[in-house]
Amino acid sequence: MRCKTCEYPLWQLTSRQCPECGTPFSPSDHEFTLNSVRFCCPHCQQAYYGTGEKGHLEPRTFACVSCAKFIDMDQMVLLPAEGVTEKETLVTVVPWVDRRGRGWFKSFFITMGMAIGNPRRTIAAVPEGSPARRAFWYMAIHVTLQTVLSGVPFVVGVMLIGFTASRRSGMTVGFFAAFLMCMVCAPFFIVVGALAAHGLL
Repeated sequence: MRCKTCEYPLWQLTSRQCPECGTPFSPSDHEFTLNSVRFCCPHCQQAYYGTGEKGHLEPRTFACVSCAKFIDMDQMVLLPAEGVTEKETLVTVVPWVDRRGRGWFKSFFITMGMAIGNPRRTIAAVPEGSPARRAFWYMAIHVTLQTVLSGVPFVVGVMLIGFTASRRSGMTVGFFAAFLMCMVCAPFFIVVGALAAHGLL
């Protein structure tokens, strides 16, 4: 949890102002990974963990089980949970879902890297209400690139070998038919792949 103005770390603070720039803050202004943050009672340091939406306490106002004083989440002293780094408390954002300031090209390849490196976390980070068209266009670009980078060179290579090995028209027609088949099947796989990806995500 860092100041949204100057990026100063706001952990272990009892005051609600950034010590660096003086900007007011509240824990409820920030989002956390579920169970990654300790919300400590400001009176007795009893720890609670955020299991609600955005990693917040649920309910946010209650009587402390240790000191019986009523406390609100925004009064708590926050710390990363034991064994959890500050980076792990941050909510993972899938760039393809939120492309603001990145553009589709950069968002696509960053998302691809995330999916390859940690597919489970990437899938979990996709909001439940994310529209199906985003998954469709991601899969459309992915399948198109895959077709161009792998399918087309293979077909072209086979055609060149065929031209070199024989000049029979029948073999040449067969190679062209294989190439056209790849182009015709690509849209089908785009649609099926997009629907499958959206269902999994």
